[in-house]
Amino acid sequence: MKKLCIIIITALTVLSLSACNGSSPKSGTENTTAASTALTQTEDVDVSVHTNLSGNVEFQDSDGAVIINVNDIKSVQIQINDASGFNDYSILFTFTDEGAQKFSDFTTLNEGEVLNVTVDGEIISSPIINEPITDGVAVIEGNFTAEEVTVILNKIIG
Repeated sequence: MKKLCIIIITALTVLSLSACNGSSPKSGTENTTAASTALTQTEDVDVSVHTNLSGNVEFQDSDGAVIINVNDIKSVQIQINDASGFNDYSILFTFTDEGAQKFSDFTTLNEGEVLNVTVDGEIISSPIINEPITDGVAVIEGNFTAEEVTVILNKIIG
């Protein structure tokens, strides 16, 4: 299954938006103390699937036109990616059938363009579309802390 990968590096610096196979770049400077701290943080992170969304989340084009809104999202959940032994948090969006079609159409027609992901009007990511995303799943990955990803989730679920 292809996933939309949005990678965020400090201060929302844009890297890419593309279909991916579940791997993301990691820095080579992780240490045992940071990994141990991150592991203890997972106890406080809600990783359940949320389907009753009432927050204001939107996927917008570079001009601010809304492509996807909360009504186009079937579910959202936090994922903990710990393949490297260092927890990395991401947010997984699963779209409704209609939302998946809108997202597929938009990403197919707008390769090389920016897509803004907003929560409560605040841009949380601005990736560049590298290729069409047609499977109805979007994943925002980055250097989120447990606290940051929890705050974003709480805004989305309302």
